[in-house]
Amino acid sequence: MRTNVLLGVVGLALTASAASADVIARIEIIARNAETDEIIGSDFWEAPVDPTLPGGGMSWGVLNGNNPNAIQFGNDPDPEKNVRVHGVNFGWIFDPVVTANFNVSSGLTNTTFTINSSFLSFPTIPGAVGVASAFIGVTDSASGLGSGTVTLAGLQPGGTAFSARYNGNTQTFVNLITGGTVGVTPGGSVSFVGANPAFPNYEPLGSSASDMQSQFRFTLSAFDRAAGTSTFEIIPAPGAAALLGLGGLLAARRRRN
Repeated sequence: MRTNVLLGVVGLALTASAASADVIARIEIIARNAETDEIIGSDFWEAPVDPTLPGGGMSWGVLNGNNPNAIQFGNDPDPEKNVRVHGVNFGWIFDPVVTANFNVSSGLTNTTFTINSSFLSFPTIPGAVGVASAFIGVTDSASGLGSGTVTLAGLQPGGTAFSARYNGNTQTFVNLITGGTVGVTPGGSVSFVGANPAFPNYEPLGSSASDMQSQFRFTLSAFDRAAGTSTFEIIPAPGAAALLGLGGLLAARRRRN
């Protein structure tokens, strides 16, 4: 299903002029102090969108392990005491599909991260069905406070860490990944995973869909690192796709006649 699209980030409205060939995809990571809700720092990545291509994306940094050139939110000379963004990778396919990958570290305090995928808009898909999956791996710092335990506290509805939404983010397809506090060996890791109940099969959204976005939102324990990945796809239900195809054939036959 190839179509023209409009991409952005929730809360960042694109003007009518931006719906031209100069559309920009914008992705943002926001880090807050989990105790005070004060913003520690934020950064964003932008890329032009070429609707003549089947998709696009952007990548920066290291998705696994520490990045010596990580973006730091904070001014402490000890990097481990600052919140860090080690790497990001975001993508979109005009099928439509949105993907998100990240690698971040908490600092001196428990840190709340909000990480949005691209916001993808497309012609309305009736009888839409979707599939979504997400993964977060949390690694203990092996130093500082809390060594030997990691905590991932989901801040989406139901205490989950990932949400796949559509139609202006007013409707939710799935909320995934229930976190918790887990004991690990110092420097050890634990994984949290989730997918729609019928995964890898598609499930009905319950309505038509005209846009989509996924979001990670969670609190990470001090000094620890989290790396995550997600995929969210929406397509017409098989019956709806067949009807759309039949409609196209009938229209073509009428034009020939």
